Amino acid sequence: MIARFLSSLCCLLPLVFFASGCATEDELFLRRVSERSAVFNALSSEDQARLRRGIVRPGDTQDAVWIAHGDPTHIYQRVTAGRTNELWSYAFRVREEDNRNRAYWTSHPVVSPNGGVGWVHDPVVWMGETVREVDYLRVELNSNIVTVVETPTGNTSSDVQYP
Repeated sequence: MIARFLSSLCCLLPLVFFASGCATEDELFLRRVSERSAVFNALSSEDQARLRRGIVRPGDTQDAVWIAHGDPTHIYQRVTAGRTNELWSYAFRVREEDNRNRAYWTSHPVVSPNGGVGWVHDPVVWMGETVREVDYLRVELNSNIVTVVETPTGNTSSDVQYP
């Protein structure tokens, strides 16, 4: 019975993960709005429209940044004399032709016999291209309020490659 359940689950998990990766940017935005609807509904219509366009500015809350862009690619801590700020970095992936083989690690979820979920890390050889991340937005937060918004020059999201 458990083996049958696990085999069914193993067949369905890839479909679930594949289907979840097919959402458009608008659909992802609406999902984030529904998760934080109280925050979004409390904003003015101008601020809602600005977040819908992905524009964040100093004074916005951490929730507003998350609604506009989702989970950051990386989170850093910036420690200065007297305070620690959180830095959220958003990046897109750029694929480049390469004549060298590269090895990297990939992760995927697995379900244990007792029903727990864990992650397995497997090596993969990438042949012919490299993938690098390029920051397109950095947001610095102090006490969950945006203090700095950086958009590095020369980086556009027109070449976005979604995993």
